[in-house]
Amino acid sequence: MAEDLTLEILSGIRAATEKTAEETARISKDLAEFKGSTREEFHAVRADMAGLRSELIAHVAASEMRTATQMTEVIGAVQELTRTFKETSQVLPRVAKCEADIEALKRRLPDS
Repeated sequence: MAEDLTLEILSGIRAATEKTAEETARISKDLAEFKGSTREEFHAVRADMAGLRSELIAHVAASEMRTATQMTEVIGAVQELTRTFKETSQVLPRVAKCEADIEALKRRLPDS
């Protein structure tokens, strides 16, 4: 009887051990599949990020080029305005003198 009980306990332990081994194997397989799919997803995300980075670099370069072009145009316009102001400031005294001369001549003419 004690021997039957021992065999029954050992048999139960063996069945539980086999069940645990099967569950462990299934979990290991699931983890391996999960690891593989996670690794694939990671590589896909990494590739997407590399593509987005390239697009961003191209976009920034184009934006910088447009900005540089606009700045060059603004600098040209400022230089042109500066030249015009300098020319105007040199002409104004002469215009004022001419206007004064015209007024002096008008005063010398008889009223008609």
